[in-house]
Amino acid sequence: MPGNPSLVGQRDPVKHMHQRKPWNRAFSSMAMKEYEDIVANRIRQLSSCLENLVHGSARKEGALLDIGAWLNYFT
Repeated sequence: MPGNPSLVGQRDPVKHMHQRKPWNRAFSSMAMKEYEDIVANRIRQLSSCLENLVHGSARKEGALLDIGAWLNYFT
């Protein structure tokens, strides 16, 4: 891998540690607690959109939703 190898492919322990620092901070317990409100809000938004779609549909019985597409909108 010429140039800048990925974190996984980094064989130099010092470079690996340097590249890993932001990931360690991003996935620390404190950071995860901070993400909780953001994730909960996004889930409420998704749920609300799906609920509005189903209730606003003329054909409620047997209505089909492409959940995969909707999840992609919210990621």
